[in-house]
Amino acid sequence: KTPITPVTMEGLTSLHKLIQRDAHALSNELGKLRLRSHLDKEAKVRRSTRSVVLGKAKVMSYEDLEEARQKRAEKE
Repeated sequence: KTPITPVTMEGLTSLHKLIQRDAHALSNELGKLRLRSHLDKEAKVRRSTRSVVLGKAKVMSYEDLEEARQKRAEKE
């Protein structure tokens, strides 16, 4: 729907405010789209990158830690 051409100052002011509001809403939407695009690109890179195994790890209990400390103390 095309707005009616304003003939009064109040009408012109109203049209100006409407244009500003629409422009602000449009810029918010564009910002959201840019952010979503950026995050999608990062996710693609993360998924396509191979993980490098640096070594093997072991989950140790407290008892395992105590045993390792004793063995290290015996060596020293």
